[in-house]
Amino acid sequence: MSRAVFIGDESLWAGGHPPGHPLRPERLRDTWEMLHAYRAFDAPNTRIVSPRPPTEAELLTFHTREYVDAVRRLSQGERSFNYGRYGFGPGDNPVFNGM
Repeated sequence: MSRAVFIGDESLWAGGHPPGHPLRPERLRDTWEMLHAYRAFDAPNTRIVSPRPPTEAELLTFHTREYVDAVRRLSQGERSFNYGRYGFGPGDNPVFNGM
């Protein structure tokens, strides 16, 4: 039987996103509570794992080196390049320090 893992806990909505970010903490909390209410984690083949920062090798499993470097630069406050080409900008993917 396949296993399902949900990565999450209260730390995800305890902070991290700046005011005005579309992924507001209450949206994460409400989703978490709804999943519990629907007993989404009660099956024997499911488990919950607390989140942790990914390693660079893990990031490179899904993203290109160029993208990872762009996110790192944006996270450190650098805005001197065309970050729109990576899907960042106003709307759903705003840029903020420490992202």
